[in-house]
Amino acid sequence: MTTDVIGSATTGDGKDYKTLWGHPIGLYVCFATELWERFSFYGMKYLLLLYLTKYHLFTDENGLGIVGAYAGLVYALPLVGGLLADRYLGMRKAVIFGGVLLVMGHLLMAVEGTKATMVAGEVMRDQFAINVFYLALALIVLGVGFLKPNISTIVGKLYHEDDPRRDSGFTIFYQGINIGSFVATIICAWLGETYGWSYGFGAAGLGMLIGLVTFLWGQKYLYGHAEPNNPKVLKESFLGPINKEWGIYIVSVLSLVLIWFLVQKIAIVFFTQNLFLLMAVVGLTYYAMFYKNEDQNRGLAKIFAAVIIIFGLLAVIGFTIDHFPDSLLSQVAVFNTFAEWIEPLAYVLLGMIIAFSIYGFLKTSGESYSRMIVLMFLIVSTIVFWALFEQSASSMTLFADRVIDRRLINAELTNGDAWLFYVLAVISFAIAALGFKTANAYRRIHNSPLRSVLMPTVLVGLVDIVLVLGVVIYQFGGEWITYFSYLGIFLLLLTSVVKAMSLAFILIGFFFNRDKATTITQTDATSSAASISIIAVTMLIVGGICAYYGLFHLGGLADGEVERLVIEPTAGQFGSLNALFIFTLAPLFAALWVKLARVNLDPSTPVKFSLGLIQVGLGFGALLIGALMPDASGKVAWVWLMLAYLLHTTGELSLSPVGLSAVTKLSIKSVVSMVMGVWFLATSLSEVVAVLLAKIAALDPEELTTLTVSQQLDKYNELWTTLLYLGVGFGLVLLLLSPLLKKGMKGLH
Repeated sequence: MTTDVIGSATTGDGKDYKTLWGHPIGLYVCFATELWERFSFYGMKYLLLLYLTKYHLFTDENGLGIVGAYAGLVYALPLVGGLLADRYLGMRKAVIFGGVLLVMGHLLMAVEGTKATMVAGEVMRDQFAINVFYLALALIVLGVGFLKPNISTIVGKLYHEDDPRRDSGFTIFYQGINIGSFVATIICAWLGETYGWSYGFGAAGLGMLIGLVTFLWGQKYLYGHAEPNNPKVLKESFLGPINKEWGIYIVSVLSLVLIWFLVQKIAIVFFTQNLFLLMAVVGLTYYAMFYKNEDQNRGLAKIFAAVIIIFGLLAVIGFTIDHFPDSLLSQVAVFNTFAEWIEPLAYVLLGMIIAFSIYGFLKTSGESYSRMIVLMFLIVSTIVFWALFEQSASSMTLFADRVIDRRLINAELTNGDAWLFYVLAVISFAIAALGFKTANAYRRIHNSPLRSVLMPTVLVGLVDIVLVLGVVIYQFGGEWITYFSYLGIFLLLLTSVVKAMSLAFILIGFFFNRDKATTITQTDATSSAASISIIAVTMLIVGGICAYYGLFHLGGLADGEVERLVIEPTAGQFGSLNALFIFTLAPLFAALWVKLARVNLDPSTPVKFSLGLIQVGLGFGALLIGALMPDASGKVAWVWLMLAYLLHTTGELSLSPVGLSAVTKLSIKSVVSMVMGVWFLATSLSEVVAVLLAKIAALDPEELTTLTVSQQLDKYNELWTTLLYLGVGFGLVLLLLSPLLKKGMKGLH
């Protein structure tokens, strides 16, 4: 990106902002920061369970427990981080503090210690390394809590509420999430499973470090929007000479001890999530019941709500013991009675909540109450969706590792096949030539300096050449090159993300260019030219590699000699399919909803929720179909796993975009932040429910060594069948209820 001539735009606060493609450059600072934060998050997400089960030899059940507790806390802590930023720190300081914690956490993940071994049937682990691992998770949980909610808020602050660019700005910002997820899952999963776990986790840490540096560099483009509301409060005394700002930092660091403990205790996390969600749903229902209905007597409603909370506490205790019989709660004898009666307790609690909701309709005829009840129902339904969707980093990753035939290409090539690579080389060179021509055309719109395009292009090209040479040197016996492994990883991260961002920028520039009402500044034209040129030089190098392989590898084979070409992604790399499908399908879904709206056929929010649930359930149906056609070794073709990810993504695109919108539309404005918190609390709970479901297919160490692939497949089929019925069944129920729910929305779409 160049800054030779910067366009400017004035927002509602009267300030002039430097722009790129019509948006404040601060947007792209947040875009890049979030990209790298998500890179670090997803870079370790799909390695986590594999690392625990394959390196430290945790059982599936114990490994899932750690993953569930960690994920549940990750989605819960942003509530606290957002609150502290709103009231005290401001978004900028919260993001920086969160970024520092994340860098430390991800880098500590690279401390893998000694590999666990089996001695006389007992697992011997490096306990110090495992405790460091728990500390790393605690740092990541706390770091995400401070960074995640506030970086999104900063984007909104860059635009006036009525700014027509606001929606497209958030669209660009969320592309950063997908880019980070896609690139990280490809690179970190490959490094971790192929060269060593420390390389995969270390790469995630390096990515977060780049993101933190990016944000620190780009603070000047935020124009004070991320500062504390009342800076003087931060200077007030917290404890003696320690002011409130440093008090927050110190208390947060001390809280790492509690989080370190909780990531090992999924039962406590589960109990807390359920209790808080129950209290939030009952509390918001009670609030909506008397909203603008102040003259009504609240006595009976208070008693009703209190009874539900008390009874709910007993049910939650029983529910927790039922799923975690070794938890601390099970040490109390009377609590075990609740676990024995959990089924009738659950039905009675559900009936009480329904009765309380109906009582609310008798107390008020206001639209606000009806909308809130619908919203509470939709939020609870998302627990089912995300519990199924989040199988990707748990059961589906283990399934890909153990049962899926992951070979995308498994070919035997002779010298007669060299022409295929010559054709690929010619196509790559042609695309590169077209790219350079197009890039020059963009540059000439404003006669931008040639160096503004050549410099990033040459740098990317040189980095690619260095990486290729490093691989060649290693293949020819130059093991000394491994001393520069982390430098190589750093360069690989940079060039991969720059290329992904270039593709995104090309699309952004393309759509901006098509809008004839806009003016292309020199910055816009030069940035488009540089992005296109970077992709062109990449295709040039790809063409060179194809030509080299065809000429020297295949062309040098003797007649009848065969060289085998196998391309087999690691299990974790299949997690990138979700981000890939979002890239390609999100614009299609957006266009679909617009076209349906024009002919008054756009599905209501409850219908979209039901479609999301049905599709995520059908994804597991695809895995069941694939299981009917295993190969001779009992493994399932990778294409069925790809189809499952495709259906999960289309389900996500049906439900997720309208979910947060429903919160802002249906909730009472005075409690919209609290309702948003309930949304994320439900998401947090779904992460724990996801691992509880995944335990259906959990294998113990003995089963892993004694069961054949076909027998392991049978265990996973039991899980897929359960998830298919759960997703499709709940989706159909929601679909049947959608007319009633739509009516309850009182005219809101």
